[in-house]
This record gives sequence, C-alpha cells and structure tokens, in this order.
Amino acid sequence: MEAGGPGVEYVFGDYVTGLHQATDYLTVDVANGDLVFDDDVQFRHLGLYTAYGTIPRTAGDDDVWGWFNAPGGRAITLRPANLGSIRVTLSFLSAPGGYEDMDPAATNRKEP
Repeated sequence: MEAGGPGVEYVFGDYVTGLHQATDYLTVDVANGDLVFDDDVQFRHLGLYTAYGTIPRTAGDDDVWGWFNAPGGRAITLRPANLGSIRVTLSFLSAPGGYEDMDPAATNRKEP
C-alpha cells in the first residue's frame, strides 16, 4: 500500500464494477458504479473456477507462499499477507457450473 502514494484511495470489502482510462490516470468504480462491460459483451468459460479468501495467521505460520496441486486440476495457495492474515485461493477445473451467472452479492460471504 505504501507504493500507492498520496492520492490513492483504498477500498476494502467491496468489488470493482468499472474502469475508466484517461490519458494519465485510471478511475475505478466499485459496487454502485457503472459496469466494466457493455451488455453485448460475450464471456466464455475457460474451464477454471477460483475462489479468494482471507484467514487469520497463527503462531505456526511462516512467511513462505505455499502452493499445492492436487489430482483432477485442483489447487490451493496460502500466501502470507502483511496485515496479520493469510490470503487463500482455491481453484478447480470444471465444465461451466453456472457460478459465473450468480449475483455478485451471493458470491461474497462475509464473516459474522
């Protein structure tokens, strides 16, 4: 975050909905902004789903990014963050399962 410098606004607990490129800057809309793509843009499934999350660090955690590949095109990564947490990704190969058509609010589960 230090590399962002003055004038950079960080937004947590939200998701990007729009990008607007100007000559020397980029404006990013979140949640209540405009959509990134027009309605006529066609998406295609690439055969991979990935979920991102954060879990608390424990005393036994180290500072090494761990990556595990399992049979069947499954993978998990655990990456230490500098904010007392571990960033987690879970990925798996799959035919289209409809997840890409879910309402974004239904895909973002917040901890109680």
